[in-house]
Amino acid sequence: MRHISQDVLNANEIEGCFMLNRFFNGSSPSVAHTYSIGVGDTDDTGTGQKLGLMSRVPFSSGMLFSKGRADTPVANSRCGWVRAKDTGASKHYVTRLQVENFGTVIVGGVHFKAGPNDPPSCAQREGQALVFIDAVQSLLNATRASSGSDPH
Repeated sequence: MRHISQDVLNANEIEGCFMLNRFFNGSSPSVAHTYSIGVGDTDDTGTGQKLGLMSRVPFSSGMLFSKGRADTPVANSRCGWVRAKDTGASKHYVTRLQVENFGTVIVGGVHFKAGPNDPPSCAQREGQALVFIDAVQSLLNATRASSGSDPH
């Protein structure tokens, strides 16, 4: 880990905060304790896997998770799937980082369903993207409201 110099890292399919902390902040005496660790919630009942964020930049909000749903197939889908269904994004997070001399930056991570070339999986991924976009937009609106800036 001593060779990693990124300020912000996203990790997919992790067990939880304990392992990330151990890996990045104490696995080796040569690795300085420099990362803040955050783990997103999940609705993944099959594996229980989560997404994590390691950042040298301070978090200015928690790891937000949306239980939103989206209908599939989405408008103008190119997946070739016509059977109506709804989906959520079981593994994702959105958060804010406070960057010195810059301001607030919204970051997020999402783990999409595998199989992008399989029509039903492709349609589900498009729906998951809409749920994630809505989560980002909600945090953006809340950030603008709390700072008093015009959301338009």
